[in-house]
Amino acid sequence: MKPKHIEKIQQRSLIVDAATKLTWLDRPTAAAYMGIGTTYLDILIKQQSLPASKIGGRVIVKRQDIDEYLRQCSPTAHRLN
Repeated sequence: MKPKHIEKIQQRSLIVDAATKLTWLDRPTAAAYMGIGTTYLDILIKQQSLPASKIGGRVIVKRQDIDEYLRQCSPTAHRLN
């Protein structure tokens, strides 16, 4: 039997692989794709740092917007002196 943390890492990896094929991601998938929790994702959306849409009570985020947000936050985008 695998340790729980190994199973969790493998599960997250499968989610991220699947997310790369989708245009719109739901909250749990978007959070896993970004490597953050859903609570922090909600904060980013509420602060309008990350655009999102609501359809039928479900919050969805465009993967392209997530990729752009992550590019802006990358260490290469912000040079430290």
